[in-house]
Amino acid sequence: MKNDVSMWKELINNDDEFKRLEALDNPPLDSSDEIVSSIIERLSDKSENVRQAAAEALCNFDVEDARTALRACIANENSELVKEYAISSLGVIATFEDLKLLIELLKTERNPEILIHVCTGIVVASRKISIDGLLKYVRSDSPALKSSAINALLFSCFNADYDDVLHGIDREIKKSSNEKLKVELENAFSKFEKLQGLML
Repeated sequence: MKNDVSMWKELINNDDEFKRLEALDNPPLDSSDEIVSSIIERLSDKSENVRQAAAEALCNFDVEDARTALRACIANENSELVKEYAISSLGVIATFEDLKLLIELLKTERNPEILIHVCTGIVVASRKISIDGLLKYVRSDSPALKSSAINALLFSCFNADYDDVLHGIDREIKKSSNEKLKVELENAFSKFEKLQGLML
């Protein structure tokens, strides 16, 4: 019996454009090289719709191969629509270097439609990088520093999207092997979710 990944790979490599789009709309959320490479290949698809869907799908994979592919797409893609999606996706998984690239685009790009996506990408990238920076300090051996970082994350709930904070904490919980830290983060996660409920 075929597993989900092998079935997905059949879809993404199918001759039917709609099958490929179906695969890109529902990628396995597994950062394996095989999955990411299959999506990156679709950035060269003959169909503009498939290339756009591939650019959008890469925002689910916070890995360097995805960022490299999106940067190349932004530099070389002829379709404005695909380029816009590539810029937005890069913002979601950006590193500091990617943020610098987006800021440079803000200075050089002349197309207003693309500039809208550049501005959005900068906002999203800034939040992601800031939250990732705070999450580094929750791994500190210093209780005071750790507490300060968690409080800063709480403060950021009032200055950034809740989802950015919650997703950042969730990522840290999943990758941490420190059980004590996991419990502390899970408690913080629970606090933020309650806050979110109160603010809605």
